[in-house]
Amino acid sequence: MYQSSKTNRNATDYGSAMETETIQKNGTSLKSLMSRTKFLVVFLAIQDELAKIMNEYLADMSKYATTATSVKIRACYDSIPTQLSKENRKFQYKIAMKGGTTSIFGESIDWLLSAGIVLKCRKIEQGVMPLKGQIDFSDFKLYMSDTGMLTGH
Repeated sequence: MYQSSKTNRNATDYGSAMETETIQKNGTSLKSLMSRTKFLVVFLAIQDELAKIMNEYLADMSKYATTATSVKIRACYDSIPTQLSKENRKFQYKIAMKGGTTSIFGESIDWLLSAGIVLKCRKIEQGVMPLKGQIDFSDFKLYMSDTGMLTGH
């Protein structure tokens, strides 16, 4: 009886050694696979949390604004990654919506700012003091206040 259990243990050990050898021949180690699996689990958990936050943002946009305004708010918010990926020097309303203008999106941008969802970065003409006197109010960019949300977008 002792012999057979020892034999089974050796056969199991041999099988594990063969599996490990096969994995190593393919260019990856068992540790590497385990590390990748842990990374994937963490990544998926983070993506899930980002999706929950995004759903909360969208629910707030619908809840605290009129239907017409919430559509514009969402268009502005959804255009931020596109705006940032281009080499535009300022926020372009036409990217948010065809034919978009300041008068159409002004209230939406103000809503996003007051909700703390975005940050507005204004262009200054010269880097001299006082900076407030150098602000060009027509040129600005919007950034997400939580840059991690860009990965979930």
